[in-house]
Amino acid sequence: MQQGTCPPRDSLEEYAFYFSRVYPGEADRRKYIEELTSMGTPSYGHTALAILLKKDLARIVWTTNFDKNVEDAAAKVFGRTGSLLAVDLEAPHLFRQASQESRWPLLGKLHGDFQSRRLKNTADELRSQDAELRQRLVRACKVGGLVVVGYSGRDESVMEALEEPIDQGRGFPQLLFWISRSEVAAAAVAALLDKARAAGVTDAHFARPKQTKWMRRNSSESLWGNPKN
Repeated sequence: MQQGTCPPRDSLEEYAFYFSRVYPGEADRRKYIEELTSMGTPSYGHTALAILLKKDLARIVWTTNFDKNVEDAAAKVFGRTGSLLAVDLEAPHLFRQASQESRWPLLGKLHGDFQSRRLKNTADELRSQDAELRQRLVRACKVGGLVVVGYSGRDESVMEALEEPIDQGRGFPQLLFWISRSEVAAAAVAALLDKARAAGVTDAHFARPKQTKWMRRNSSESLWGNPKN
């Protein structure tokens, strides 16, 4: 690799650039990700999220991760498998059908499960997010709120999908909270929140985990009830 061809450190292109060069084949990428995710177990956060799903305080989870930690946590909390419908890029129409029939909770895997043949994790793939699943995300953000936890905002296709629902302030009618361990928001995240607030989305905030109590006290109590269908 020639010197000077690599993206700058911590740039948005860094992940896709190196991953596609080390593992150019889809099968190799899937094998590598499977080896990593097989060692993972649900965290306290996954369990807390599953409890919210069971109590109907959240109905839809979106993830760009490849692991099954959300599904495993839900199976433990619900006491059975099958309570959470996980939809990846193999069958995005299942998400539409389930949401139309109000079959909650749902998990949308925007980059695909590592077992999916349409695994998305290189630049060309990330730029062309599956149209139907992306529109499900847009639709959900137009009628409900969104809390983003632990996501860097590095994928253009996902960030574009989150920008579309702003719709002159009509999107995110319940809230738009971006929670991160970082002291400051990434440029793409800050731009999204600034645009949302400028358009009239009043509850659009960036915060570290310890600040979420303040966010709850200073937001409408109605924001923390059941999301809209």
